[in-house]
Amino acid sequence: MILFNVNALEITNASEARKNWSSFYDKVVREKPLAIKRNRDVAFMISDLHMATILEKYRFTLDYEEENGIFAGSLNEIDLVAEGSSLDELKDQLAYNLLEYAQDYYTHGFHLAANRKAHLPYILHVLIQPDLEGVKSLIDA
Repeated sequence: MILFNVNALEITNASEARKNWSSFYDKVVREKPLAIKRNRDVAFMISDLHMATILEKYRFTLDYEEENGIFAGSLNEIDLVAEGSSLDELKDQLAYNLLEYAQDYYTHGFHLAANRKAHLPYILHVLIQPDLEGVKSLIDA
């Protein structure tokens, strides 16, 4: 049974989604995001391509200075700082720090802090990257 809310978003009952899992999953991957309702809770399923499209504007701006051969910088969107012997090394270190922070975001309950809720799309964008180079590519200097 497919239910519809006032915004015409397609919401499927969890039992129905489970019963028709293959077709439900295929529709998410090939067509559009869908929602599943279980009791009062609603969760969304979205393909990796749709997620990447949603998150593509969430990039990081690097402000840096070079002094005596040391590059020190910080990200505007998330308060992370690092240094390196080159701009590339600085970006490597910041990418590593971003990945570490993204993993800690849920592990340590940062997602519950009011001052960190705005980090969510940035965290998701970091987490969907295939590797550290992908994370590094999100940093604009």
